[in-house]
Amino acid sequence: MSNLMSDWLNKARYLNAPKERTQKKFSSSWRFRVDFKDPEPKDILLIKKSFPDLKGEVEELPFLQLRKHYFYDPMKSKFRSFACGRNYGKNCHACHRQYDKGDKRLTARTANLWPAVHLDWYYRVENEYGDKPYFIQPENRSQEREFDDLDTHVKVFGAPKFLELGNSHQEMLYDILGNVVSECVGCLEHDQETNGNIEVVGWGCKSCGIPLEEIETTTLGRDEWRTFGQRKVSCHSCGYKGLPKEMVGCSQCPTPIRAEIYDVVLPLVKQGQGKDKSINLAYGKMPTYIDEYDVTQPDGSKAPLLDRLDGPNRIFNEYLTENVLKYMPDLKDLHSIEADLEFQEEIIND
Repeated sequence: MSNLMSDWLNKARYLNAPKERTQKKFSSSWRFRVDFKDPEPKDILLIKKSFPDLKGEVEELPFLQLRKHYFYDPMKSKFRSFACGRNYGKNCHACHRQYDKGDKRLTARTANLWPAVHLDWYYRVENEYGDKPYFIQPENRSQEREFDDLDTHVKVFGAPKFLELGNSHQEMLYDILGNVVSECVGCLEHDQETNGNIEVVGWGCKSCGIPLEEIETTTLGRDEWRTFGQRKVSCHSCGYKGLPKEMVGCSQCPTPIRAEIYDVVLPLVKQGQGKDKSINLAYGKMPTYIDEYDVTQPDGSKAPLLDRLDGPNRIFNEYLTENVLKYMPDLKDLHSIEADLEFQEEIIND
């Protein structure tokens, strides 16, 4: 009888015994991705960072390239995307499923991640689990009033984000940014009413500076000249092999300085549906130079986005720096958990 009693008693006590808590693998990368579901334009400030390309052949790119897997299960109408383990030197479970097992639910392609700030009202939150602060926006006025009353929610203007773009949307952004960098900001030193147009007048060696091609003497055709900076060259003077350095002039001033993509706030919007989506400047709006853009602070006062220039560095106003920029995530580290076996198995097998 005692054996029977202990058997059922152990089973009964098992039901209420403390269980080992299993921690699900969780990626918070989605919290930092710019969400273009809202049709309203978003004021985007690109933040200067430097990355190599996936192959390590090109340095100092303003965006991080990540190889990502895209998982779609039509039976469950389930879509997810996550980083490939190869980004982190790991054996990738999704690659094994896709290529070795022929799992048609998985595809892979390159994603381009641009560090950015979305200039709009947010609440900076640290949740009860002690996670790193993240930024959320209220769904309605009622929730906004609720957030205002919470000590855990700090109202700030701006949120650390990143743009995630495939190759087609990347090309659209290139077109927008190409117009930005065609303007000369050196004209401001000469009290010009408008910015002049930057012109490429030559290509030089990035190592020793000697001219390789000059517009007045070149025999290159128009298309060859335009794309000269996109292919590697050899310098006959110092032996350098790599991409050339452009030499520029201005259409109206003697001190040409090409505007950089970090000098403006872009009013971006996604338009269209499905595969016909495009990324554009909002209708009737143009990029605003950072020295002409004001950041609104919680007390209602406004301060210029740009505080000052320190050589080539842009020093943004103290409010934005302390409340937003200091929380910019390391984009590669942010996605690292997605490369883990357990994370990928849960997505694919759930």
